[in-house]
Amino acid sequence: MGIILEGNFVSVVDSSNSLDKNNKEQEYINYIEKHINGVKESYIKYFAPLMGQELDLKSCSNSEFQDALISCKSNIEVHDQSKFEDVEFEPYRLKWYPTVDETLALEDIDVYNIMVTNYEEAWKHHYTNNPHHPKYWVQKDGSILDMELKYIIEMLCDWLSFSDDIRTWYQNKAKDEKDAMSTKTKEIVEELMELIYTKQ
Repeated sequence: MGIILEGNFVSVVDSSNSLDKNNKEQEYINYIEKHINGVKESYIKYFAPLMGQELDLKSCSNSEFQDALISCKSNIEVHDQSKFEDVEFEPYRLKWYPTVDETLALEDIDVYNIMVTNYEEAWKHHYTNNPHHPKYWVQKDGSILDMELKYIIEMLCDWLSFSDDIRTWYQNKAKDEKDAMSTKTKEIVEELMELIYTKQ
């Protein structure tokens, strides 16, 4: 067994490891597909029932919200597709679904540091190419643009795919997300979180 760099990626070389790697790749693909389905299911459960309703919203008009619901439905059909791209797939897979041999190789601090760097680059590629992440809206000068409403809805569906209780998570553990949001975005996020629970 040896360790090489393929481009910028760490690769553990061992012919006996190829089946294990294929299995781990398939596990990760299954995870991505399960997550995407969860996002779609969250939209159907929490937001689709709001279509056509007359809602008295403070942070946006009802017509803006209704238009965003329709636009978001199209977004969700292609949610997180960048995770299948080479720049994201292998760094994510190696971090979350390493083989036994890769896990052992990552005990080497230099190999581990390369993996971390690759993962951070993959994450940066992900949020700079997916507007449902608040960091997408943070400008180079540190200023923060307001998130478009359709992406806020997609973001909430993303969160809901992990937990039905996103209000507690948002209040206690979402510091990074909140730090990357404008004041207006936070107002909309918080109002919509209340809305989807009261309208159930």
